[in-house]
Amino acid sequence: MNRNSDKLLPADLTPETVASLYHELESMPLTNTNEVTEMLARWTNVEDALGEAHAKLYIQFSQNTGNEEFRKLLDSFIEEVEPVAEEACDRLNKLLMHNPVAKQYLETTENAFFQQVKRRIEIFRQENVAVSASTEILSQDHAELTGGLTILYQDNTLTMEQAYALLEGNNRDNREEIYRLMLEKRIGIRTELHGLMDKLLKMRYQIAINAGFKNYRDFRHFELERFDYSVADVVSLHGTIQQHFVPLADKVMIRRKQLLGYSELMPWDLATDPEMRAPLQPFHTAQELIEGGRETLYAIDLRLGQLLDEMEVNGHLDLESRDKKASGAFSFNLPQSNASFLFMNAAGTHDDVVTLMHEMGHALHDKLCGHHPFYFHKNFPMEVAELASMSLELISSSFWTPFYPEKTDLNRARVNLLEGVVLGLPWIAAVDEFQHWLYTHPEHSQSERDTAWTKIYKKYACHEVCYAGVEEAFVFGWQHQSHIYEEPFYYIEYAIAQLGALELWMHYQEQGDEALQQFFSALALGGQSSVTEIYRQAGLNFTFSESRIVKLAQFLGEQLDVAYAVKG
Repeated sequence: MNRNSDKLLPADLTPETVASLYHELESMPLTNTNEVTEMLARWTNVEDALGEAHAKLYIQFSQNTGNEEFRKLLDSFIEEVEPVAEEACDRLNKLLMHNPVAKQYLETTENAFFQQVKRRIEIFRQENVAVSASTEILSQDHAELTGGLTILYQDNTLTMEQAYALLEGNNRDNREEIYRLMLEKRIGIRTELHGLMDKLLKMRYQIAINAGFKNYRDFRHFELERFDYSVADVVSLHGTIQQHFVPLADKVMIRRKQLLGYSELMPWDLATDPEMRAPLQPFHTAQELIEGGRETLYAIDLRLGQLLDEMEVNGHLDLESRDKKASGAFSFNLPQSNASFLFMNAAGTHDDVVTLMHEMGHALHDKLCGHHPFYFHKNFPMEVAELASMSLELISSSFWTPFYPEKTDLNRARVNLLEGVVLGLPWIAAVDEFQHWLYTHPEHSQSERDTAWTKIYKKYACHEVCYAGVEEAFVFGWQHQSHIYEEPFYYIEYAIAQLGALELWMHYQEQGDEALQQFFSALALGGQSSVTEIYRQAGLNFTFSESRIVKLAQFLGEQLDVAYAVKG
C-alpha cells in the first residue's frame, strides 16, 4: 500500500484517506491463497488504524464530556469517516464471496469469519449507513447528560460516584439525605433522557425496517451475530433467572434487614455494612488502587501484573472520579498499539476494586488476542469478552490481601462480591427484558414506557426493599443504565458470562492454576471459534438449560453461606 496504514493517526484518517486505503484493498489480486491472506493482512492494518483512532477520540471525550471540541472530533469521525469504512467493508465482503479462491479459503480455513461475512452482506443496507452514524452520535448525549451530574453535600461538590461511596456510611439520616440529593439530580434530567430515548427508538426502528426486519430486537440479535442461541433462548433465560436467582436475592436482603434491625429496608440502606461496621477502605488514592491491583494481579498470574505495569507506564490508566467525566468504566482496546486503555470512576470503595479486576480481564483478553494476524481474529464474541472480565472478578477474590490485610475485611469483601453477583443477575434480566419490550412496541408513549419498566422490574427486584416516598428511583431506574442508550441489547451477555464465570470459579477451586491456564488458552482463540467452542475449550458448558443454572445458583448460595459463617 502507498501509505503505511498501521502508523496513521486520527488526524490522518480523513474520509478521502480512508476511501483511498480501501480502494487499494479492493484493487489487490486474489488469484491464490497467498494473495488472499496478504489482502486480509493489509485490511487488518486499516481496521486497526481506524479502531485505534475511534478509541482515542472516544476516550478523550469520556475524560471530559464538557469539552465541546472533543465531542465534535468524535462526532465528525463517526459521521464522516466511519460511513466510508462501512460501505467499503461491504464491498470487500462481497468481493471475497464472489471470488472463488477467496470464498473457498474462508469457508475451509476461516469458517467463523466466513459465517460473519455472509451475515454482514445479508444485513447491510446503504440507507442505514447515515442513520446508524447519526444514532451513534445521538447516543453520546447520555454520557454528556449523566457525566455532568453532581450534588452539593456539606459544602462539598461530589460526583455521583463519590456520593454513592458515602452511602456505605453508618449514619442512616446522612445516607437518606445523600440518596435524595442524588435522586433529585437524576429526576432533573429524566425528561431529557426520555426525549433522547424517543429519538433513538425511532431511528433504530427505521434501521430495522430498512433491513427487512419487523422490529429492532430481531435485527439487533441478527446484527450481534448470535449464532449460538436464539431470541427464544434469551426469553427463557429471563424466566430461569427470575425463578432461581430472585429468591436468592430476597434471601440476601432478608438477612440485611434482620441484621440492621430495620422495620423497612430503604434504597439508602443497601450499601452500608449490615453489621454497622465501618465501611471497607481498600484504598484512598488512585495510586494506592494501582499498587494493590498490581500485587493482586501478580499473585494470580505474571501476565496480569505485567500488563497493569505496562498500562501505567504508557499512561493508559484513568481511574479516579471527577466532574465532567463520563460515568461507568471500560477497557478500550488500542489494536494498533496492541494495548488497552482502562477508564473508571474510583471513589475508594470495594466496588472499585472489583471494577479494576473486571476491566483488567478485558485488557488481558485483548492482549492474548493481539498477536493474531487478522483483525477478525482479534474481535471476539461479547459472550466471551464478559466471561474474561467476570471470571477475573471471582478468581481475584482469593488474592485481595493487599487491599484487605485483615481476614475479616477480606471476607467482608468476598461477601460483597458474591452478593453483587446474586443481585446483578436479576437486574441484567430486567434490563434485557425491558429492551425486548421497548423495541417490540415501537409506538409506545413515555408513560407506557415507565409502566412497562415498573411491571417488568417488579418481577426481578428484591421484594424486601421499600421505595415509599422515592418511587421515582424505581420507575426511572432504567435511565441510568448507559447500555440501553449507547449499546442496545449488549447486556444479556453479562448474564451469560456470569453463569460461565461461576462455573469456571467452581473448576478453579478444584483444579487451581490448571483451570486458569486452560481458560487463558481458550480466550486466546479470539474470533477464530464460536462461543460454544471457546466455552468448551475453557472446560465450560454453553447451554441455557435449567439444570445447569440451578446447579450454579446452588453453588453460589453455598459460597455465600460459607462466607456468612465466618465470624468477626
